[in-house]
Amino acid sequence: MQHISKEDAQKRVDQIAYFKAELDELEQNDVLSLSEPQKTRLNHFHQTLINSLALSYDIDYSIKEKQLSLGMKIASFLGALALAASIFFLFYQF
Repeated sequence: MQHISKEDAQKRVDQIAYFKAELDELEQNDVLSLSEPQKTRLNHFHQTLINSLALSYDIDYSIKEKQLSLGMKIASFLGALALAASIFFLFYQF
């Protein structure tokens, strides 16, 4: 696999998730149907690719993981903001 950025790796994982969702929708509406061997090969390919990207990059597999990552970023920002404010007020007293 070629060297890509973390953002590109995350986009690729998201693309796979969107593809799986669209394929499920197409199968439910009887527009497209893959045979079991095709589904197995496709799922194996996607899982291998996701595992490979996960070993190389810090990626989020699901929406819940994305929400957790966003929550941690917000909490870190608020913590840094509180620390900066406390340091500012500490020096402001002097």
